[in-house]
Amino acid sequence: IVENSQLRLISSTVLQQRGSAGQIQTIPDSELAGYPKGGYLVPVDGSMVKSSKDATVYLIANRIRRPIPSLVVFKTYGVTFEQIQILGDEEINAIPAGAFAEPKDNTWYQVAKTGELYVYRNASRHYISTFVAKQRGITPDITLELSESNSWPEGEPIMPKDGTLVKADNGTAVYIVEAGKLKALSGADFKTRGLSFTDVQTLPTKDVAKFLTIK
Repeated sequence: IVENSQLRLISSTVLQQRGSAGQIQTIPDSELAGYPKGGYLVPVDGSMVKSSKDATVYLIANRIRRPIPSLVVFKTYGVTFEQIQILGDEEINAIPAGAFAEPKDNTWYQVAKTGELYVYRNASRHYISTFVAKQRGITPDITLELSESNSWPEGEPIMPKDGTLVKADNGTAVYIVEAGKLKALSGADFKTRGLSFTDVQTLPTKDVAKFLTIK
């Protein structure tokens, strides 16, 4: 295929994947030999590929091969082993290598040993407190190792539902969740709104601290 003014080789696997067999043009060898070469055409993003001689499975993302770190992460993509495409060693090695692949977006997971809950979304992990998990009916899909989870950037936590009243277990300040953020309530605010202290949820200080990071 001609791409960026270069010839790129297409393996039979990638040719079939792209459905391009009917577009092949036959030209003289002498003309073909004069074109600059640019290596192999990379499989489409989202492809799972491996070499016939190596058990490592790679996810193709942004034209980079990213090794799948575990069977657990592999399963988040909903791909069967039969759908993994086998490429030659030369073709595999020609694809630039990247870091380990993360789970598929919107994977809800529990961390081994700590039991903490997160959702992997938009290239970062988002903390889910025990209270929020119960309130929103969230359960983990998989369990991942702490070292794996900690290797990803931490994004904003998943907040309680709007209208929820919360306080930290070591403080007296009461907050209400509005538009996905915590808003401190004064005594006058509390009274004017007709709120009840029996509705205030006392949460671990670390959870409230995470919620307060959302500005």
